Amino acid sequence: MDRLFGKTIILSGASSGIGRKFAEELAINHNCKIIAIARDESKINDLNEFLNDRGCALYKYYLFDVAEEVGWANLRDSLIGESIKIDAVINCAGFLPPFKKFDKFTIEEYRRIFDVDFYSCVYSVKYTLPLIEHSDFPAIINVSSSSALCTFAGISGYSAAKSALKSFTLSLAEEYRGKIYFGCVCPGFTKTNIFSNLSVSDEEFKITQKLSSDCEKIVKKSIKKINAKKTLIIVGYDAKLMNFFYKTAPITTAKVISRILRKSKLKLFKEI
Repeated sequence: MDRLFGKTIILSGASSGIGRKFAEELAINHNCKIIAIARDESKINDLNEFLNDRGCALYKYYLFDVAEEVGWANLRDSLIGESIKIDAVINCAGFLPPFKKFDKFTIEEYRRIFDVDFYSCVYSVKYTLPLIEHSDFPAIINVSSSSALCTFAGISGYSAAKSALKSFTLSLAEEYRGKIYFGCVCPGFTKTNIFSNLSVSDEEFKITQKLSSDCEKIVKKSIKKINAKKTLIIVGYDAKLMNFFYKTAPITTAKVISRILRKSKLKLFKEI
């Protein structure tokens, strides 16, 4: 059953990475009306051109920083004002900060990590929940990370924010069980532009790409599990391995992964 077929979906982080692939897949293969949220209009226009070449287009788009509560409030007011009915929300916006030890981070950096990777989803749920209650498949899906399943050195802020997002989503899944579907997607390393804000050499980028899962496959598998109304969605071979070993031996697993990264001699992990 394709529960998402023909649905009107708010999609944050739609201009790049997993968010863009969700937009493409849902618009092209599931006939969804995508209301995209992003900050970069040029990237949104590029996505629209891509979709136009395939016989579809974004339904609407809004430009704002998902970490700012006022943007979500304005989005809600705009949709209500235009009498646009929403079925589902998929929150993909997020960013991966540099890998480094806690004492190398500033408090401002920590706040930004939580604002983008956690609070943006809190704002999203708060302001969109009343908009989807009419749907025959009311759904809110938050994209977390494999770092919420297994943590290691160098990602204290990111792991904490994504773990908070996972717990937040699973808690809401129980609160609204039988009324609204909540799903939490935890992908492993994926072939996206997630390292764009990091100082990664061409050689390091090639290495990380080889170790990452194909973005289209990650999204297709996620959609399949969303249609099956799975609450915790773990996708990517590395995410599944990390989840298994961390459950079995959390301290040892974190220690081994941290040691591997330190000994990799990649500049990406030199600060951990």
